Amino acid sequence: MQSWRRSAQGGALLEESGEEILGVYVLPEAHQKRMRTTNMLERQNQELKRRTRVVRVFPHEQSLLRLIAALLMETNQEWMGRIYLRMEEEPEAATEAIAAAA
Repeated sequence: MQSWRRSAQGGALLEESGEEILGVYVLPEAHQKRMRTTNMLERQNQELKRRTRVVRVFPHEQSLLRLIAALLMETNQEWMGRIYLRMEEEPEAATEAIAAAA
């Protein structure tokens, strides 16, 4: 695709959904990186891929869905005890608290 076409599409998308796309920049600077990246999602997808490769062949689609649902529930339980961002504190204190908990 030509660059002018991509920039036109990007401009249209920014015009349509600019507030949602750029809303992360309203947050304190210390929180912006965590809120704008997809690192957690990418890591979760890698883990799902790794765990489903072990099985190799699923007897039917429901068995695959059960495995993925169980893995996602396990991840959810792990993350329920963690605090990803503390919005009520100063950003520096929140970042230090998160680092200390890890």
